[in-house]
Amino acid sequence: DGAQKLIYQVGQKRGRLTMEEDDDEQPKKKVRMGMPATQWISIYNARRPMKQRYHYNVADVRLSQHIEKGNEDGLFISCVASCSDLWALIMDAGTGFTAQVYLLSPYFLHKEWIME
Repeated sequence: DGAQKLIYQVGQKRGRLTMEEDDDEQPKKKVRMGMPATQWISIYNARRPMKQRYHYNVADVRLSQHIEKGNEDGLFISCVASCSDLWALIMDAGTGFTAQVYLLSPYFLHKEWIME
C-alpha cells in the first residue's frame, strides 16, 4: 500500500497559477502534496584523462630517482613541497613544459635571487 502511494505521489506535478476573473486577489498557486523531492543532479565537464603521478615522504637521496623516472614517462614537476628533509612531489603530463631543470641544495635560496 505504501509503495502504491509513493508511485502516485511521484507522478504529481505542481499546480499552475490560476486566475479567477471575478477576484482581484493575487493569483493563488496550488501546492503539490506529498514527499519533497530528494534527488541530485551532477554536471561534469568533459575533458581528456590526466596523466599524473604523486610521491610523498620522499627522502632527499631518492628525490632525483623519482624525478628522472617521471621525466622518462613524459611527466614534469607541477608542484613540490618539503618539510623536515621529506618531499612531496606532483608530476603531470599536462603542464605544457618540454624541459625542466631542478637543483637540490642544502641551502635556502638567497633573497636577491628570489627578488629577481
